Amino acid sequence: TADVLRKDIWSKDIKVVEEALETICIEASRGPKARAKISQFGGIMAIVRAMESHRDAEMIQVAGCNALERLALDPETQVVIGEMGGISAILDAMKSFEASAEVHQAACAALANITRHRGATDEVSDAVQVLCASMGRHPT
Repeated sequence: TADVLRKDIWSKDIKVVEEALETICIEASRGPKARAKISQFGGIMAIVRAMESHRDAEMIQVAGCNALERLALDPETQVVIGEMGGISAILDAMKSFEASAEVHQAACAALANITRHRGATDEVSDAVQVLCASMGRHPT
C-alpha cells in the first residue's frame, strides 16, 4: 500500500492510477486496521487529488468513489474524508458524468457511507440534492 500511495496514484498514466485506486479499495476491504493505515499514510488525500487531477476520466471517478466508499466504513475515516474534500470530489464526479450510471452508483454508495454518522452540514445537504437528482436520472 505504501508504494501505491507514494508513486502509483500520482502517475500521469490513467491506467496506473486506476489500478492504484483499485489496490487501495482491496486493501481497505481487509478491515479497520487496514483502513486506518491507508488514512494515516495520506491515502484519502491521494484519492481526492487523483479524482481532481483526472476529472475527465470516468473510470478514475468510479475507482475513486469505490475506494472512498470502502474507507468510509469507519466513523473516524468518514470525518477525514469530509475534511480532505472527499464529498466535494464525489459530487463533482456525479456532475461531470451525469449520464454515467456506473459513476452515480459508486458515488451514491460512497456518500451513503460517508454521511452515515455525520451531522447535517451544508456539504451533506448538497450531497442529498445531487443524490435526489441522480435517482431521477438512474432509477435502477
